[in-house]
Amino acid sequence: MQTSQLSIEQNNVLSLLQTQTYDQVRTVTGWSRGKIYSLALKIGARKTEDRIRERADERRQRQQETLHELMNSTAKADVLDFLDNLPDDSVSTVVTSPPYNLGKRYGDSPSADNMRFTYYHGWLMQIISEIARTLKPGGVVCLNVSKTRDWEGTLMPIDVLIFEDMRRAGLTFQSRVVWTVPHGLTPTARLADRYEVVLIFSKGD
Repeated sequence: MQTSQLSIEQNNVLSLLQTQTYDQVRTVTGWSRGKIYSLALKIGARKTEDRIRERADERRQRQQETLHELMNSTAKADVLDFLDNLPDDSVSTVVTSPPYNLGKRYGDSPSADNMRFTYYHGWLMQIISEIARTLKPGGVVCLNVSKTRDWEGTLMPIDVLIFEDMRRAGLTFQSRVVWTVPHGLTPTARLADRYEVVLIFSKGD
């Protein structure tokens, strides 16, 4: 919709929106926030749009600067913070093994490996999503996993849990490598799981 097709009152509201908040415009005009928002939406003049674009530009610049700083170095960081600081399509290879949520203590955070199952699954999905975002086209991710405990406390293979999540993230399955572990406990009620799995996916063929 062109502004020339709007009434004088509507154009006045849009003019006020250029320098004032929705609440300020509401006070001056007597319009409701919803009515103001609807008008702005019709002509693509939502106040958040420019802020969203500005934040996106700032985020890309921050990510590029962070990547430059990280090159040829090592970093210790929360995995989601670390991935959030990488630009889109910037990583050739990811080799990682997330915690299995079996209650092991990691550093000074006793809850890091003791999440509710649904929370743990969601956390893994966030990591997968960020890996897919940051991986270059043609890049490869090797994800080493074992088993976790589900909402009933039953052991579940993590590769089974997240396989479709990785595909839904836009990654292409390439291979599933099983490697044996020559140590570990011997359970009394089931076979010993002396192996782990590496899921190999790529971004594109």
